[in-house]
Amino acid sequence: MPPSTPPVPEPDDVEQSSADLIVEISCLKRKINDLEDSAAQGSNNLFEDIQVLVQEYDRRAEDEIDDDESDVNAPRPQAVIDPELKCKQDRNYGSFQQLVEFVPGFKLNLLNTDSAMTAMYFSSLTRGATEARGDDIGNIKKAIAHWINKMVRNKVRKCATGFHPSASFYIRAFYKDHTGDPNDVEKNFLRGPFLVKIYLLIFTAPSLADRAVDEPDDEETISGSPAKSLASSKATKSTVAQKIGLKSVTPRSIAYVAVMLHFALTDASSWKSQYNGMDYKLLYNFIVDYFEDTPAPADQACIEALLKWWN
Repeated sequence: MPPSTPPVPEPDDVEQSSADLIVEISCLKRKINDLEDSAAQGSNNLFEDIQVLVQEYDRRAEDEIDDDESDVNAPRPQAVIDPELKCKQDRNYGSFQQLVEFVPGFKLNLLNTDSAMTAMYFSSLTRGATEARGDDIGNIKKAIAHWINKMVRNKVRKCATGFHPSASFYIRAFYKDHTGDPNDVEKNFLRGPFLVKIYLLIFTAPSLADRAVDEPDDEETISGSPAKSLASSKATKSTVAQKIGLKSVTPRSIAYVAVMLHFALTDASSWKSQYNGMDYKLLYNFIVDYFEDTPAPADQACIEALLKWWN
């Protein structure tokens, strides 16, 4: 028996199906945009243009090709590279790697030969990161106003001695107990309770940030560390960490949180890369390099201990 002929849809059915399809596509686009916003936020690149990061990847790829094509027996002169330039190149390449890790399809999109489409894609990612940063700043300022007790809050507002956010990279808020050792600035550096709270606020849920203890007793690791919260959050809404697959606390995410904390302590109403003498690009790069540019074994051991504390 031949298969029956499918019924011809009525015009109203066609219009309804088209409308449903448009709604479905619109919802899908919003989901993709939300994911890209979260992924760009997770990459935590605040200052460098995405094109600059891609150019660093291209430069390294070209160097590898040149090495493959060169005569292995021919002597090659050793290029003298400026240490600061190398540090910047490594930092940019690290940012590129994070984009590849956290932004779905990022590397695949680089294969697009349409330069206009590529530029639009980069612009979309940048816009998403900018919007996410603005949301973070607003949420953090509100949260800090709730966390800080009334006396401290009044002193911060009046810029009282010892309570004014300075242009130093070693502000008290970055330290355990809000107190640093002037003779050993690395002691308890980047272990401040507000850093932990803000990390949880950005990447997990506000409820976890509110519940985080102000002063962890264990100096080796945080009880209920941010890294554990990244995977175990039972929030009804997907967290940023869950959306992008962030399962451990990374140096660049700590740098991002430090910048957000310092900026949130100012009276600025909207994001500025420089404010009250602080250059936030330099602060971000300083903390990234603090973790990643550690050639000495003793320095590396210190960094490993710090990351263990966070994770």
